[in-house]
Amino acid sequence: MGSNNVRIRKILLAIDGSESSFRASRYAIGLAKTVDSEITLLHVTENIRQAGAIGLLARYGGVRPARGFFKVSEKAARKWIRRVEREAENNGVKLSTRIVLDQSSKAEEILKYAKKTKADLIILGTRGLTKFKKLVIGSVANAVLGNAKCPVLIVK
Repeated sequence: MGSNNVRIRKILLAIDGSESSFRASRYAIGLAKTVDSEITLLHVTENIRQAGAIGLLARYGGVRPARGFFKVSEKAARKWIRRVEREAENNGVKLSTRIVLDQSSKAEEILKYAKKTKADLIILGTRGLTKFKKLVIGSVANAVLGNAKCPVLIVK
């Protein structure tokens, strides 16, 4: 049999601020340290239409509230990101970050970014911040798992 030298150079870590995503980040950092990989941390902000803010937009006149919503979402994400950055730094793992505005769906944005960065592995948590606690695997994780071109690791 031939050699199966699998090399994981680039890990795409998708986080959303949920405990599940923080468990995924700890796993990603440990793996990156072990196999000498770099991590790109990706956070996809809520799509304002999917966040139930259409009424807010109509009430306040459109674009400005949308920008404000994105800024508030980005500010919250920066707190989560700093937490993961500190852990990566403490473990000597190279980590870069990216926040993108959800234009289509979170899963599609994750998949696009994985392709763009030529990720060897995508790591994310089982469930995000939604209220559907009974689901075994969340809709974003399920969509990424079903459509990714590279391996996907879903951390429980």
